[in-house]
Amino acid sequence: MTEYDKELFEKLKDLVDNKIIKIHESNEFVFKILESNYPMGFSGIEWNENYYIENLINTKIDSIFNILSNNKLKNNEKVYVFGDGLTDFCYEMKFETFKDYSFLFLEIPQNFFLYFKDTQKCLNITFANEIFFG
Repeated sequence: MTEYDKELFEKLKDLVDNKIIKIHESNEFVFKILESNYPMGFSGIEWNENYYIENLINTKIDSIFNILSNNKLKNNEKVYVFGDGLTDFCYEMKFETFKDYSFLFLEIPQNFFLYFKDTQKCLNITFANEIFFG
């Protein structure tokens, strides 16, 4: 457990205790899902015109949520929230819960992934602040 995971756990403890958020002690299984659905490169998903809907560079978080809502992603859909560096855990929750607590995850400086379990879509915010969805 990294220091960031400890910090997140402390802030989300009530939600975990009430089974609103489920914590997986490894994010490897979600990376395997991504690898089977997206072409992978040196620094993560290789986003190209065949695999991304929109490159959302320099877009505000509110706009991201609007775009996700426009893509028919439901608030009650389960999402996996995870990073590739400073956190080890994978956090499973409903999309509506993520929207309320997104700031906790997005302030951690790492490549960030939000994977929608049912629709098999991925939001990726890179360390360089490039934002992709597809």
